[in-house]
Amino acid sequence: MGAIILYVVFGVFTLLITVRFMHMFQLASYQFPGYRRWMKSEGWRFPVNYIPLYPHGKAKTPLKHTSRVIRIELTHGLLLFVIMVSAWFTGGLAQYIILAAMFIGAPFLLPLANLLLSPVQKAVNDWYIRDAQRMMRKDLIVVGVTGSYGKTSVKTYIAQLLSVKYNVLATPASYNTPMGVVRAIRENLLPSHQVFVCEMGARHTGNIKELCGIARPLHGVLTAIGPQHLETFKTIENIAKTKFELIDSLPPEGTAFLCWNNPVIREHAKDRRAVRYAVLDAGIGTDGLDIYAENLAADAGGVSFDIVTGAGERERFTCGLLGRHNVQNVTAAAAVALHLGVPLRDMVPVVRALKPARHRLELLPKGQGLTVIDDAYNANPAGAAAALEALSLFGGVKIIVTPGMVELGALEEAENRALGEKIAKVCDYAALVGEKQALPIAEGLRAAGYPAERMGIFDSFDNAYQWAAGIEAEEKVILLENDLPDNYR
Repeated sequence: MGAIILYVVFGVFTLLITVRFMHMFQLASYQFPGYRRWMKSEGWRFPVNYIPLYPHGKAKTPLKHTSRVIRIELTHGLLLFVIMVSAWFTGGLAQYIILAAMFIGAPFLLPLANLLLSPVQKAVNDWYIRDAQRMMRKDLIVVGVTGSYGKTSVKTYIAQLLSVKYNVLATPASYNTPMGVVRAIRENLLPSHQVFVCEMGARHTGNIKELCGIARPLHGVLTAIGPQHLETFKTIENIAKTKFELIDSLPPEGTAFLCWNNPVIREHAKDRRAVRYAVLDAGIGTDGLDIYAENLAADAGGVSFDIVTGAGERERFTCGLLGRHNVQNVTAAAAVALHLGVPLRDMVPVVRALKPARHRLELLPKGQGLTVIDDAYNANPAGAAAALEALSLFGGVKIIVTPGMVELGALEEAENRALGEKIAKVCDYAALVGEKQALPIAEGLRAAGYPAERMGIFDSFDNAYQWAAGIEAEEKVILLENDLPDNYR
């Protein structure tokens, strides 16, 4: 009887602790490399992750009990049952060793369960993909948007500018994975839609090609190529190859729109037929450009600029978007809209009313002298630099709350150290998140001679924000730069 109770206790405890691990596996998009990274840094922590129902605080993104999660959990439970039955029939001291190994190693049974289910998951995904492809009409104009950064904003602005002339559907939020795009099509695409603007994300070579097989874009926008997701891509060349999968997939009658400000794009697209757009700066002239922005003026209220076409048409634009980089995003959207028949002059009032994509330099006045710039979805070196530039235009006390950047591979530590040095030039206070994650940023701050009493390292984003909000000042601006999911510390 005692042995049966012991087995029941081991089984129940093992199932309970795997709730935490299932959450982390889901946040890693059910991919073993990302889950392994978390296991290596945090997963083996005793007793935090091995006490059933240990209080970990409120999750930023709670575990979603999707049909896939339920299938994994049921298969995981079956694996545990098989192991316990094997231990029972083994008997002796060996059975307790097996039970202990099961308890400690249970987190790795989740990826095994997922692997065993992969034929089933593929069959389910393929059915949904075929259904989405069936819904994609031949007369639907599909615009694909990809890039290491800027794609969500460009997608949003394209949809708003094209709304002057068309009934437009855009993928919501950051639905830029194959199943996210499939879901957007199946749940939202109507016969009345004339244009579908599809954001396309990638972490591995071939991801964009897969998305193009689903959405079948006629036109494609490539916003930037940089080190984002270098951890999984390994090299910039692999990132470039993957992003150009969108351009390579376009039909002969389609059009590519390429950001000529990006040196990697310029290098890989010298001889490609495309609409080239850019913001004029010291390194970019008008030669070879089809549309460009110039005469920029930026302040804490937004930006104003001219857009000039290759045909010599010129219009002055103003908008409440923060940051000069948003001029580049608007220029990309204007290039697409112009190509699809929206006159430049008709875009002026739309651009004036543009709102930033959520959590991307979103200005949130809080009253009582506090302003928050929400850039929580930004996670790349160029974006962080642009956010700091935007913050520098504000008066009052400037504070940043950030955990830094991730998935930059071998460049991650150096880029976060450089971020610390940039923060030192702009911010009066720095609240860093993550006892391990924030260390390179702190090193950069100290290297720049930043006062120790003006920075702090906190274990959670909420605690860091509370510290920043508690700083006494008549007028202060808090920049929320990136907010990592729960599987990062």
